[in-house]
Amino acid sequence: MAVRGPRNTITISNKLIIDMSSEISILSPSETPLLTLLTRKGKKETKTPKFEWLEDDLGEVWNAINHPGGYTPTDTDLVVDDASIFNDNDIVQVPRTGELMRVTVVNTTSNTITVIRGWGSVPADYLNDDEPLQIIGGASMEGSYGRKAISTVATVNYNLTQIFRTPINITGTARSSATWDGGDLAFMRYKKGIEHALEIERAFLFGERKEDLSESHPRRTTGGLNSTIRTNRLNAMGSLDESTFNSFLAQLFRYGSQTKYMFCSGSLISRIAGWAHGLLQMRPTDTTAGIAITEYISAHGRLLLIPHRMLTGAIFGGYGIIVDLEELAYRYLTDRDTKLYTNIQPPDYDGEIDEYLTECGLEIRNEAKHGIIYNI
Repeated sequence: MAVRGPRNTITISNKLIIDMSSEISILSPSETPLLTLLTRKGKKETKTPKFEWLEDDLGEVWNAINHPGGYTPTDTDLVVDDASIFNDNDIVQVPRTGELMRVTVVNTTSNTITVIRGWGSVPADYLNDDEPLQIIGGASMEGSYGRKAISTVATVNYNLTQIFRTPINITGTARSSATWDGGDLAFMRYKKGIEHALEIERAFLFGERKEDLSESHPRRTTGGLNSTIRTNRLNAMGSLDESTFNSFLAQLFRYGSQTKYMFCSGSLISRIAGWAHGLLQMRPTDTTAGIAITEYISAHGRLLLIPHRMLTGAIFGGYGIIVDLEELAYRYLTDRDTKLYTNIQPPDYDGEIDEYLTECGLEIRNEAKHGIIYNI
């Protein structure tokens, strides 16, 4: 039949592209908790398959002595790990002894600071190799000139989008046959939608960033949490106790938000529950997009525990992945967030082929704000 005038959504309804960018993550939130939380937080568009961001941090205040044998109470030229973070007239504390020192000269070439020892009420004492030092702040003299400006250098980081495709193929006979659940096509769209979301979730957890240019067109994979997080990794050596766990949290909560999420294997949840009875509180699932969350009460910050069914098996069954959600983002290529393309089969095919297609990636800023516990 000929159609006069402009084509509209009625005349082309058999080939509609259905936007599923919001629905895909809530088909089974307990199966894809990371994707669900990122979607609820809000997605970000990228104009290119390679998306970049700047990373910076506040100036560092901790350092350490770097001199085998340490120093005597009369030594004033001290080699440290990184002299570039010190400034003239910084007041430096030795936490172990309480001694204060005032910096008078900084030599970044030799990583040496010259100090006045015992500047406060506590007299100078011996300093050990690797002795921690803390910069309390600068103390400028009345009527003095300005201090040297010190700043951190922002770095550029990036990740890549990955193309995820999940096809649905049903014969014309099966499409037209009556079933108890209302039709096989509707069921397959629902089922394949969950599988599509699971594939994205796995990539966000376990994927490795790579751009392969060896074929006729580029093939890209997005870097996931396990391959990106390198600074904070705790090997539990098959035995995680409460003291070790809290020491790791103390290190992790030094940076970023005071609320973090931990995706847990079953063994990790069980281990924590064994020694943290009074420190665990359940949160209502209706406030967390259908995800079961248990809050661990820590002196260092709020840790929200989420069981994750992908953390299973001989290796990942002993994993816990801790994230600062504020430092993560779901990035989708322009007009390439999840869509269901319908009726894309050849004209002479007796059936229907649909396809879920997504091109997206995971932005992981400041990996030191995240952490991984493994080998539970």
